[in-house]
Amino acid sequence: MCNRFQVSSPAESMPCFYQDFGLFSLRWERHLEYSTYTFIRQAPLTDQPFIKNTIDYVPSNWFEKMPGQVIAAIHLVIQSENIDKEITHRVEHFFDNMALIASAPVYSQAKVWSSFKLHEDSFGRFLIYQQDLSTAQPSSLVQQLLQLDTYRLMATLGLPLAQEINSELNQLDIQLQQVTTYLALGTDKSDRELLTQVSKIAVKVEDYRSQSTYRFSATNAYYDVVLQRIDELKEEKIPGYMTLQEFLMRRITPAVKTYQTAANHLKDISRRVTRVSDLLLTRVDIGYKNKIKPY
Repeated sequence: MCNRFQVSSPAESMPCFYQDFGLFSLRWERHLEYSTYTFIRQAPLTDQPFIKNTIDYVPSNWFEKMPGQVIAAIHLVIQSENIDKEITHRVEHFFDNMALIASAPVYSQAKVWSSFKLHEDSFGRFLIYQQDLSTAQPSSLVQQLLQLDTYRLMATLGLPLAQEINSELNQLDIQLQQVTTYLALGTDKSDRELLTQVSKIAVKVEDYRSQSTYRFSATNAYYDVVLQRIDELKEEKIPGYMTLQEFLMRRITPAVKTYQTAANHLKDISRRVTRVSDLLLTRVDIGYKNKIKPY
């Protein structure tokens, strides 16, 4: 795209890049496991926001060649206007009459609306009216909202894995419980047979840990950032609407609890497998020594 618009391109080692392309500006940042592309355009607003968006000025064939998968896509419109009841009443039409989440951040010096749902173009939407913000505050508010939407989605990426692990661990729990019952009551199974069974359980548990350790750690980190950004918003409630904090906590907290349950379950069953393995190894060792007869 830089070649197409005849502007300087970034070096491969650069972690971020900002460039004015004329019709729009682009800010690109490389993060640990994703990249963000923020397209910015300053122009007079119409009575119907989200009809013509900044992304419409970017060559479409460039997007088609972009590698990876889209995690979050947002249109965000910010304008300076007196915040009154008339604006609040008509803003629902800008979101296809979807149920809205609203907030009055920065101690009510601005108002933010979003549905946190995808529209026909597969983008979400944020609409900001600001009146009394300082020069630096609008850009900070925009960054906080974009990060909130990104991190809330990143924090749920591993939810299918956590649900799968929880289900599989329940089965391993039953198998391990059977082994401990055999040890307590005695059966026709030998210690070596039980040790083999426990070893198979241990292999599966370690496999789940290797699959999930990074994902669960990343989830906790993203969740912490969401909490931090919510606190930084300093939002106040708009009567009749759920706040950003109320909405996000209802959506994210159950997912985070699922991760934590899976992680704790993994730790618990791993400790139990270790104890049972040690016990079986001791029994096998004692049994072997008892079979050795002195001359």
